[in-house]
Amino acid sequence: MTRWRSILFDLDDTLFDFRVAFRDGMLQTMRSHPLTCRLDADHFYPIFDRYSHSLWSRVASNEMTFADYRRQRLMRALESIEHAVDMDAVDHFNQAFAQNYLDAMSPSEATTQLISRLADHYPLGLITNGPGDLTIEKLKRLGLASFFAPQRIVVSETVGFSKPDPRIFAEGLTRMGVRADETIFVGDSWETDIVGAIHAGIAAVWLNPTQQEQPTDETPMAVIQRLQDLEFVLINSDA
Repeated sequence: MTRWRSILFDLDDTLFDFRVAFRDGMLQTMRSHPLTCRLDADHFYPIFDRYSHSLWSRVASNEMTFADYRRQRLMRALESIEHAVDMDAVDHFNQAFAQNYLDAMSPSEATTQLISRLADHYPLGLITNGPGDLTIEKLKRLGLASFFAPQRIVVSETVGFSKPDPRIFAEGLTRMGVRADETIFVGDSWETDIVGAIHAGIAAVWLNPTQQEQPTDETPMAVIQRLQDLEFVLINSDA
């Protein structure tokens, strides 16, 4: 009999390549939107990306809403190059980006098949530091929505706290109806996913495709380079 009663997943850069979809969707928007189409997108994107990263901690700590974050990262990047900024145009840009970002997402047959096989044996849930308005649509675009019941999807913007806060993991366990010691959490971020899960008493599997060194002394249950390797972890942990 398996020792695990459920599996919880991170979303971005775990179930799909967030960085590629984000970059491709943003570059497409920068090149086509009236607000930015006269800029050199390849030059402007790294400037925008710096503000995107520097402001993220304020979202994670609930000091800034996702709507404000989307506005501020673009406005500050434009202001830094002395480009005229109009709030309505910024909001329209962000609406266009949301569509281009979703369009840039590509389902992975290998991931879909893996999740389908796992769903035959385990209830699956999701805990993501993300906006409430895109999470379900992302899963639909990835062909994964049918495997994650809406009540088992925990979104930081909706519940009011973000990984690695133990409360968001506790919320995931409550929605799954399981204890921490019956659950595995799979994610790519060492600090938010792995350290957060471990401190919440959940066995953590670190998806680490680039074989980064562990920054701290916490001990994950396993480290994998490909999401598909999760099946081997599950088999060995039940042996």
